[in-house]
Amino acid sequence: MVILHVIIAHLLGDFVFQPNKLIEEKYHSWLGLSLHTLIVGIFFAFVLFPYWQHSFTWIATAILMASHFIQDSFKVYINKNFNKKRSLTPFLLDQFLHLLVIILLGRGLMDLTFAPMPQWVISLYFYLPLTLFVLGLLIATFVFDICEYESQQRTHKNLVHKRDYLRIFSRAIIFSFVFLFVLMHLI
Repeated sequence: MVILHVIIAHLLGDFVFQPNKLIEEKYHSWLGLSLHTLIVGIFFAFVLFPYWQHSFTWIATAILMASHFIQDSFKVYINKNFNKKRSLTPFLLDQFLHLLVIILLGRGLMDLTFAPMPQWVISLYFYLPLTLFVLGLLIATFVFDICEYESQQRTHKNLVHKRDYLRIFSRAIIFSFVFLFVLMHLI
């Protein structure tokens, strides 16, 4: 379950809260990469709040941040120097490596006990349908939007990413209805 929470944090930092200006800045300065990494790290730390009392949580957060910085630096380097045809490979490899690190560190986080907190917080945090809903909603909306942009870059050289919030909202509504329909038939 904690792996799903860290994946949600990754999606928030890498897809939802990474504006175009920050993406551009990542390609021009290590400060842009550092700010992006800090944003991702804040989300990692936030979703791991039940485990803050364990030093491994903070070590894992630092490792996630460091690996994110290194992987994004590598992706920027490859895109700037070798990806003139705008292949999807660096983007997909970057996301695969992020997920690989999350899964490897998440396995260690799964063994930790959570801090004492109100029962309603524990129930909400560990409620699998809610976690799956948030994860699916992020994928159906913002992740899909970025993936669509990345795939269109190959044929449209001067394409600039602009979020189409109407399409994002439409996908959110459709996903919500499908999710609720499936959930109602499973219960």
